[in-house]
Amino acid sequence: MNADLRKLADEFFEHLLETQPSNAHMLGDYRYMDRVEDASRAGEDAVIAALRGFSARAKAFDPDELDGPGKITRETLIYECDTTIRVTEMRQAEFGVDPIFGPQAVFQVAIPQMSVETAEHADKMLAKYSAIAGMIDQTTERLREGIANGRVNADFAVTKTVEQLDAMLGAPAEDSAFLTAQIPSEFSEEDTAAWRAKAVDIVTSQIFPAFERYRDVIRDEVGPVARSDEEAGLKYLPDGDLVYMRLIEKYTTLPMQAEEIHEIGLQQIEKLNQEYLKVAEKKKNTFQIWAAHQLKGMIALQEKDYKVAADVLKMANVQNPYNLYRIALAYDGLGDKASAKEYCKKAAHHNTLNSMQYAFMRHKAEKMLQTL
Repeated sequence: MNADLRKLADEFFEHLLETQPSNAHMLGDYRYMDRVEDASRAGEDAVIAALRGFSARAKAFDPDELDGPGKITRETLIYECDTTIRVTEMRQAEFGVDPIFGPQAVFQVAIPQMSVETAEHADKMLAKYSAIAGMIDQTTERLREGIANGRVNADFAVTKTVEQLDAMLGAPAEDSAFLTAQIPSEFSEEDTAAWRAKAVDIVTSQIFPAFERYRDVIRDEVGPVARSDEEAGLKYLPDGDLVYMRLIEKYTTLPMQAEEIHEIGLQQIEKLNQEYLKVAEKKKNTFQIWAAHQLKGMIALQEKDYKVAADVLKMANVQNPYNLYRIALAYDGLGDKASAKEYCKKAAHHNTLNSMQYAFMRHKAEKMLQTL
C-alpha cells in the first residue's frame, strides 16, 4: 500500500481514538482515559473540520496509482469521513433525550466495563468522572439549542428519562454506577476505601448536580414543548427527512429515502404473508390463518389504511381482545364512532381468564371508551 496513504489512515484512526475517548478506553487504550467525549456544538464543529481535512487528503490520491488495498483504504476513508460529516451536521444532540442511550442509561452499562488495571488508571477514572459532569452540562445546553430550533423529543422519551433520572438522584451516591468501576488488583482495602470515598465526593458534588440540571431542563423546558407520542418519528422534525436520509446512507451505504426503504419492506412483508397464508390454508391450520390476517391488519392499521385493517382483523382471532381493540381503532380512524365504541366495549369488557393480551390492552380500551 502507498506509504503516505497508510500514514493518513493511521492519523485518521488516532483522531477517532482521541475524539472518542470512551471507545478508546473500551479498546484498552488508556491514553485518553481521563476524558469523555466533547458534547458541545463547538466540539462537533471541530470534528467536522478535522474530517473534512482527512477526506480532502484521501481524495487527493489518484486511485489509478493505488493497488487493491490502497483503493479500498482510500474509498473507506472518504466514505467514513463524508458520511460522518453529513450525520454530524444534523446536530442530533439537540433532540437527544433518550431513555435507552441517554447518559443516565449509558453510564450504568459502560462504567463497570471500563478496565482499571493500575493505580494511575484509578486516578484517571476519577478525572473522567469530573469530565462526565462537564459533558452532562454540555448535553443540557444542546437540548436548549434544540428547543430554540424547534427540534425536541416526543413526550414518552421525556417522561421515561425524567423517571430514570429521579430514580438515579434519589439513590445514595454509594449505590450509583460510578461506584461499580473496576478496582486495580494491586489495591489494598485501604486503597479501595480511599478511592471510593473520592468517587462518592465527585458523584455527590459534581455528577449528581449536573444530572439534576439535566433533568430539570428536560422536565421543565423540553417537556412543555415535547412532541406527542403519535409524532415520535424523525419525520416530524423540521428537517427529519434529511436526518433520516443521512443516517440511512451512513449505516447502510444506500442513497435512498426512508419512504423507499419502508415501501420495499411493506412489499416484502405482504409477499411473505401471502405465502404464509397460502400454506396455512392448504394445511387448514386455523391458528396460522388467524396469525396471517392479524399481521396484515396490524400493518394496515399502522399505515392508516383503516378500511383494510377493519376488514382483515375481523378474519383474525377475535377471541384475542387486542384484535377487538385494533378493530375499534380502525373504525375510529374511519370516523365510524358507533362501530368503534361497539368493538371498544367488547375489548374492554372481554371475559378472558389469564390473558396477557387482555392485561396489556384493557386500560387502553377503557381510556379510548371515554373519548367515544
